[in-house]
Amino acid sequence: MFCWRFGTCVVDEAAATLTRNGETIPLSRSLFLMLLHFLQHPQVVQTKAELFDALWPGRVD
Repeated sequence: MFCWRFGTCVVDEAAATLTRNGETIPLSRSLFLMLLHFLQHPQVVQTKAELFDALWPGRVD
């Protein structure tokens, strides 16, 4: 598990939290997973289909 830091934000994978300036920012589970996905795949342009496959396998849009 990692802690990702950018600007005044910290994303803690283990705690599943996003904080900014020390304040917790509430995120839904799916939004948190999407944020993690983007952090884990920097500088990678992905199609909508690739995101759906990675984040919601089996879902049809």
